[in-house]
Amino acid sequence: MKNLSLHITEKGEDKSDIPEKINNLAQVLHHSTKPNQHILVYTDGSTETRKRKSKNSGYGIYITTSTHTPIFLDGGTVRSDGNNFIAEMAAATVVIKALPPDRTMTMYIDSMATIQALRQGPVRNESASRCKAGPGNHSSGQH
Repeated sequence: MKNLSLHITEKGEDKSDIPEKINNLAQVLHHSTKPNQHILVYTDGSTETRKRKSKNSGYGIYITTSTHTPIFLDGGTVRSDGNNFIAEMAAATVVIKALPPDRTMTMYIDSMATIQALRQGPVRNESASRCKAGPGNHSSGQH
């Protein structure tokens, strides 16, 4: 198993609450799961690409036990750049950063760009997010 490390830097114009979401989820996972417990994580991002009514994108996170008992359901907003990448990465980042070190997960992500970014390691897109993902085995979604 490889370790995955992420670094989030908030830009001045970004009004996201990702650090707060990470802290909240970390507390939920600490209190609602046990050491060595495996969880299932489903993430998704959404961006309005037509008739740009909003400058924001959204993301959702749904977490269950390995027997599909719900543990957590939440989401958030991030700035939009016209595609889903920031929203998809935000959802994955929140979960990865919040996961206690003595828990494991399978993460289901429907964004190949996000999966590839997590596989490749450092991610840097000057016009998009400022997230760094260390190498990890994400072909099966395992962390």
